[in-house]
Amino acid sequence: MTKLLEVSPKVIDAEQDETIRVPVNYDWTVEEAALAGNYKSIHADVNSRNFPRIGKGIVERDLVVVHLGVDTDIEVMNAKLKDRNRKHATIWELLALGERFPEKQCDFIIRAYGSVCQGDMYVHEKRVKAPMSPGLGTNAGDRYVSLSWAEAKVSHHIRILVLAA
Repeated sequence: MTKLLEVSPKVIDAEQDETIRVPVNYDWTVEEAALAGNYKSIHADVNSRNFPRIGKGIVERDLVVVHLGVDTDIEVMNAKLKDRNRKHATIWELLALGERFPEKQCDFIIRAYGSVCQGDMYVHEKRVKAPMSPGLGTNAGDRYVSLSWAEAKVSHHIRILVLAA
């Protein structure tokens, strides 16, 4: 088993990254993939309507969990990942990571910006549609699958799941 890579903004351009190899079952619906992870809570909008299948078969994926370490613009993060030939992981890779390595999400929130759906968000008590990205986290020891606003800023406390080059 390999360990997660903590990446500060100064180190994101480093030549070596540690990876986590995970089998991803693209034959499953997103509901089946979420159920396989034995989560205490799964956001109601994590469903096939919002996240239709994107592939077929079981594929071994090398994943990297990136920690930027500071609040940053999503455009800056995307540019740095693009420079490294990195691609954001999808909800399937995220759920496979949670199924295979459930302890990883107990340390910090992990987000997958490679899958986004339109979801309801409340701004000043008014409901609006907004882009939402999936994440894994824990609350009082209970593991969950969430959807959170895919905001223009990436918080320093979350980790981003990407595919290894």
